[in-house]
Amino acid sequence: DNGTIIGLRDGVTEFMWLPGDVTGNGSVGREDLKVVLRNMDTQQNQVTEGDLDGDGEVTSTDLAIVMNNMGNISPLGVRWSE
Repeated sequence: DNGTIIGLRDGVTEFMWLPGDVTGNGSVGREDLKVVLRNMDTQQNQVTEGDLDGDGEVTSTDLAIVMNNMGNISPLGVRWSE
C-alpha cells in the first residue's frame, strides 16, 4: 500500500498516494528509508513493510522509490504521529 491516509474531514477520509511514504505520515524521509533498509532482501511472506512496488519483497527497486522521492511532501500536509 503506497497510499497515505491523511485524516477525516467532514466524515470523509482523504487519501493521497505519495510514492515512497512507507510510514504513512505524508512525507518521504529518513524513517521511510530506515524501514526499507531494515527489510531489504527479506524472503517473500516474511516482511513486506517497505514493499513499494508490490512484488512481495523489499528490494533495491523499493529503495530507489524512496530515494527518488526523498523530501517530497503530500499536498494534503504532513501527519505527525506521537
